[in-house]
Amino acid sequence: MGPQNTHGEGHQDLGRLLPLAQAADRCGLSAWTLRRWAQQGRLPFVRMGTGRNGRLLIPERVVADIIAKGFRPTTCPPDQRIA
Repeated sequence: MGPQNTHGEGHQDLGRLLPLAQAADRCGLSAWTLRRWAQQGRLPFVRMGTGRNGRLLIPERVVADIIAKGFRPTTCPPDQRIA
């Protein structure tokens, strides 16, 4: 199965996609933090595959936003959308 965006946007609009672990490493955050933010609807993502076994991919532009804004779990308000 191809990419499924579980955040309601067309995946063509998201640009280059990074695996969750790589995105987390670039941001200096844990993969669990990015996964939680994605599940809370705070950042766009694409799920490759189906169900819980699907692989989460994070748009590179979102990673750049997180880095530029210096978001950390303790500094990012719970109701704020990342991108």
